[in-house]
Amino acid sequence: MALPPLWKIKREMMRLGAQIERRLMEIYEPPLQRRHDRRFPRNLTVAEGALAPGGKIAIFVLFQPRGIAASTFLACDYLIANGYAPLLISNAPLADTDRARLLAKAWRVIERPNRGYDFGAYRDGIRFVDHLGLRPDRLIVMNDSTWFPLRANDPAIALLEAKPDPFTGLAYKFEPSFRLGAPHVESHFLMFTREAMASAAYRDFWKGYVSSSSRFRTIQAGEKGLTAAMFAAGFRTEGLASKNALRAALRGLDAAGLRKVVEEAVVHIAEVEDERLRLLEEYRDSPGWIERARDFTDEMLYTFTFLHSTSLFYATATLLHLPYLKKSGELRFHLARKKVLSLNARGEIDAIDPVVLAEIQAAVDGFDEDAVRADYWERFRQVAGARARGRS
Repeated sequence: MALPPLWKIKREMMRLGAQIERRLMEIYEPPLQRRHDRRFPRNLTVAEGALAPGGKIAIFVLFQPRGIAASTFLACDYLIANGYAPLLISNAPLADTDRARLLAKAWRVIERPNRGYDFGAYRDGIRFVDHLGLRPDRLIVMNDSTWFPLRANDPAIALLEAKPDPFTGLAYKFEPSFRLGAPHVESHFLMFTREAMASAAYRDFWKGYVSSSSRFRTIQAGEKGLTAAMFAAGFRTEGLASKNALRAALRGLDAAGLRKVVEEAVVHIAEVEDERLRLLEEYRDSPGWIERARDFTDEMLYTFTFLHSTSLFYATATLLHLPYLKKSGELRFHLARKKVLSLNARGEIDAIDPVVLAEIQAAVDGFDEDAVRADYWERFRQVAGARARGRS
């Protein structure tokens, strides 16, 4: 009997190790959480900023151990311009100069150990606001895993505030029910009204949430768990950007508009790339071709990567005016950064702020595509295999 390929053996060993690690964390992390809570807020380093809290507060979590990026100060200015008092929480120690600059643009600046990723810091920030007896009308929780906003005058916050949703965010991510996938509001930017914050679902979630040093557990119990709790309580939303919103926008395009979307699409699966090229070769301004193009974009919308990575990034950026860009080191997000630089240079999107643009360019220049490409495509083929199992 032939042995499985080495890459598959390595994958299964890594999976087994991760399962053991998760089981151990389930044992020792709850006591760590209780100890942390008993010492709260004495275990936080809190500095008073120049601003006073009002009816709107933004908890902005940072992890920038090499120094605070210029785009972070732009984000603070943006929050302030929209009426939010920033509560900045750094999961890394701050240099004196960075702390001083942040205090000028904040209500409070908190430094804490890097425990629990963004959700651990979100929980501490929410408990700190509650500890002071504050009851804001609106609360934003966000982190620096994205460049947001891409432009100083972006309408994203105003658009979210105009929605009737008590719980919402910038992006509602569709995930096929494969390998624990579940649709959820992405946690890099969330917004709550007083109604949502007063709900038992909100209170019980944050009271019961156990911060974890496992990224997997943080995503499953934190990001996806919060959405599940709020949705179960009736606080449903699709945020600003979603699969349904993009599909509706694509349905409104004529043949020429769909051809442009197909031209700009970045496809991860060889047979689907062949289909994309055939569509372009056989282009006709006809109902039949339009229907084929719509079927193609529907297939792209089923993948994990429709929104802020590569497959239909051109469509998302131009039709939904995506206000953020992921900083993740995955290849698909690198390709999205390359795409947005191209769109910006061609004038096909609203001009990105020069401060943000310089940081995106530096990230692209410093990325080694060859070092990650082979492993990425193998992993993506595994995920793409879910397509054959039927759509959820």
